[in-house]
Order: sequence, then C-alpha cells, then structure tokens
Amino acid sequence: MRFRKDLRLGGTILGLIALALFIPVSQVFACEYKLEFGDTSTGAGQLSLPRDVAVDPSGNVWVADTGHKRVQKFNSSGEFVSQFGLTSLTGVNGITTDASGNVLVATATKIRKYKSNGELLSEFGSEGTGNGQFKSAQDLAVDASGSIWVVDKGSAGTAVRVQKFNSSGVYQSQFGKEGTGNGEFKLPEAIAVDSEGNLLVADTGNNRYQEFNSAGEFVRKVGSAGTGNGQFESPRGIAVDSEGRVWVADSGNSRIQRFSSKGSYQAQIGIYGPNPGEFIEPRGIAISGSNLWVADTGNNRGQKFNLTPEFLLDFGDEASGPGRLSAPRDVAIDAGGNAWVADTGHKRVQKFNSSGEFVSQFGISAGVT
Repeated sequence: MRFRKDLRLGGTILGLIALALFIPVSQVFACEYKLEFGDTSTGAGQLSLPRDVAVDPSGNVWVADTGHKRVQKFNSSGEFVSQFGLTSLTGVNGITTDASGNVLVATATKIRKYKSNGELLSEFGSEGTGNGQFKSAQDLAVDASGSIWVVDKGSAGTAVRVQKFNSSGVYQSQFGKEGTGNGEFKLPEAIAVDSEGNLLVADTGNNRYQEFNSAGEFVRKVGSAGTGNGQFESPRGIAVDSEGRVWVADSGNSRIQRFSSKGSYQAQIGIYGPNPGEFIEPRGIAISGSNLWVADTGNNRGQKFNLTPEFLLDFGDEASGPGRLSAPRDVAIDAGGNAWVADTGHKRVQKFNSSGEFVSQFGISAGVT
C-alpha cells in the first residue's frame, strides 16, 4: 500500500554470500533519543495495533488504529490533530491518501473517503460478491487520475479480485478471480501503481506478482514458489521506484528482490538472519528518492538501503524504549525524507530521520516507556 502507496508498496522497514558484497557492518547506526509523548490510556493520540500509515501532501500522518477501530491524524511533529471512525471502522486493513490530501480507508467490506479534517466525503462497498462489494479488502492505491484500486483476497475462494472505482467511489470495473492462471489470484495482499498507471499486485498465495495495464488487462506474471532468484514464498509487500523497477518483500524467504519494469530478475538483498542487511519475514517497504526502507518485522527493526542495492543503516531493536521496535508492519517516507514506522507490537507510530535517528513517537501502549 500506504506514506503514499506508490512508494510502498500496502501495510503493512527494509545472503551471507550475496550481501558480503554489499554490507559494511561499520555503517550500523544507533538510535539517538530526542523526545517522546503520549501515555498509556486509550484516548485521543493513543494507538492499538496500528496496521498501516500514510502521509498526505501537507506532511500530516494518518494511522489505521486497527485495535481502536478508528483513524487518527497527527501533524509532522507527531502531535494529535483529530480522529474519526471509532467503532464504525471495524477491521481497518489499509489506508492511503490521494493528491488532494483526502484519506481513503479500507475495512474488510467497505471503503471510506475523508477530507483531511475528518469529514466523511463518501463511502462505498458492502459485504458480498457483487460489483462494488467486498469480502476481505486488503489494500488500496490511487492512480494519477484519482481512480481507486482495491485488492480483495476474498473468502472461501469467492470475490478474489481487484476492483476499480472512480474518485467518487462509483464502481467502474474489475479483474481477477481465484486460481493459478494468468490474471487469477490466491490471497493477494498488496497493490501498487507505477507512474504510467500500471498495477502491480502481490499475489501472495500464488507466490508471484502480476502486472496489469491501466485498463486492468493482464500484462505479465513474475515468479513461482521457491527459493531461487525470482522465486517467492508469500510475497507481502510491493513498490515501484522512479525508473519503473519493481521491489518485492519476499517475506517467506526473508529477502527483498528487485525486478526490471519488464519483470526480469535483477538483484536481491537479504537472507534469513539478525545481522545488518539480513531479514526475518520483512513486510512493509517504501521507496523515497534513491533509498529503500524496509520494515524488518521479525527482527523488530527498520533497515535502509540505496537502490544499488547496498546496506546503509538499521535502527530499532527488541527493547521497548523510544526508538525501539516490536514487529513493525509498515513504513512510509514523507517529503522531508523522514521514516514513519507502524510499530505494531508496541501499539505506536515512531518517526526517524533519514539517518535512522529517533525523532518522536505517539500512541504509546501500557508498559512501553
């Protein structure tokens, strides 16, 4: 997905032989504590199981506060601004923003669109398998024309598809069904849009990603089950860089793979492990300029790479203090190059600067100080 979905890929921060060429261990940076705020209550500004984050064009941070069934808005300093949804947002799965700064929220069976002040603009969808209905909406992306694309992993093999809506939420078209053929899906979890309007879908259960043009027509499938170059085990994150190259969080193989815009395997980073440049089931990924950020979920940290790809730094660890992470699920990058991390296990969002130094946090759970 969400930080803009076209950069994340979501949400859901970034092998011994391959990485020996890339990882200067001396470049691991410690987090420098600067400030913190929030408390242990469940009131405004506090979070429970944040699943996804997005940054609007003004730098405001929007958080899918899944455990509290709401969306919360914070300014670029991490100060609480507003909230909406409360019990109406059951099961928040994804969040993104459009070019106008509107916020779109995906629950399992409904999409809601809000102004930046929290005013509900529109909502669409209901539980079902018909046009414009959902069984388990997972992720959403907005293209340059304002069209909204929603990936639905379905239920019991039904309604597994991608649907397109116009900017007002009116159903336009759909593609996909459950299966293993071209244009078919099994438990898809993420979607991204490139600069030309092409759609990239992480077809998680089929261990591949698929590309479709802006009309929803199948272009190509990439990958198969396995551990070799260009193969996947449960890919759960996808993003596209400015050159059209596709980056995939190959979660089950604990690595990130890069492909050309035509789907040719190019490079990978990571093997299973706790060392710098290694991963344990990474999920959320985001691209900002010439850098790749990874939510290294199983290692309770974030990592940053350039697009060569070479390891640059990591931050966070298993402890619970400021700048520490627990099972981070997603990451987004704002216009200033700051990384916002959905620190899911600690029920908070944390902000790090481009050097990986802790800046601030909000939404602190009980016992996290």
